[in-house]
Amino acid sequence: MRLIVLQELKNQSYENGKRAREGQETYGKHFKGNRLSDSSDTDKVNFRQDFTFPHSAEVRNTLFCPWYGRARPSQLRIHFSWPVNAATPLYVVYVGPKITKR
Repeated sequence: MRLIVLQELKNQSYENGKRAREGQETYGKHFKGNRLSDSSDTDKVNFRQDFTFPHSAEVRNTLFCPWYGRARPSQLRIHFSWPVNAATPLYVVYVGPKITKR
């Protein structure tokens, strides 16, 4: 379901990065309330290396992807590139257990 929401958000945006009305509704529905969210500033610093993934299209580059969605009931995390819009590719870089477990 989270992947469908990401694709919808991408399809509901413009090349300039702004969202259409439907995109704003999708963002409000799924990105508010901890379904899909950004990591905390503290986690971004403490887990920067863990949130950095090899770029699948550019061999020598990496993607910093602190944005994630929770997939239940298995408690998986789906980390993806941000921003999600029509102008940039959407990369799903990680599906697995929570990275920031202490």
